[in-house]
Amino acid sequence: MAYVVIIAEVWGRVLAGVQKEAPVESASRFNVRIATRIRHLEDALSAKFRFEEFSLVQATTDEHFDGTLIKLHLMLLLTRIKSSRHAQTEISRALQANGIFQKCNKLVRDLMLLITALRNQHMKRQHTTNPFFPSNFTVQAAVESIDIISANDMDTSLPVLIQEVEVVQELCHSVCSVWRNERSHMEALDKRAEALCLLRSRFEQGLEIDITGCEIFQSPAQSPVSLTSSHFRFVDALEKRFPIRLDAIYGPDRQM
Repeated sequence: MAYVVIIAEVWGRVLAGVQKEAPVESASRFNVRIATRIRHLEDALSAKFRFEEFSLVQATTDEHFDGTLIKLHLMLLLTRIKSSRHAQTEISRALQANGIFQKCNKLVRDLMLLITALRNQHMKRQHTTNPFFPSNFTVQAAVESIDIISANDMDTSLPVLIQEVEVVQELCHSVCSVWRNERSHMEALDKRAEALCLLRSRFEQGLEIDITGCEIFQSPAQSPVSLTSSHFRFVDALEKRFPIRLDAIYGPDRQM
């Protein structure tokens, strides 16, 4: 729990730091400080608390499920994503946009492993004498994951993406039945899920793809629109709190 408290403080500094544009030199120093603090925290973790296959298996099995360990790594991963995704200067965002996208994609895959574990435990135990209920922070992590994964389909097929969204939705709807302040995140997620299902339906029926906030790219150009010949990307971020011009995932200069 002490580690959770420490990363929560770093998380707060990241949110405060990315909400306004800073001079280039100040932004660079800020990023270095945050990266250093996260690295020192990860280095200080004992083996059983690290993000490794054995510790995660131990932490997510029915007998040894440890929600605190999962929460720690949710916060660590989301802090790293936020500090990378939301630049503090347009120069740094423009220079690093593609590299940041790849980095965030990798971190999000780890994040989805944890979210799925939380969802499985919650659903399995919700009607037992020993229920497990995730914190409201899980909703923010889940929405951030889908926001990045659905930015374009280069790494994830549409059917797989919809399955992932459904897993996240199931967890978020349950959590939001208690944590009402997270409902705006849930509503944004539901709209993205609806758009993805509509996209799949139109692909399958060979209909014109005209979905607000979604762009279609055919490959090769002469091929008919289909699930296998076309790529898509959403142009509107689910994350609305920070300046879009500094967002390496949805802002200017992002690459398809």
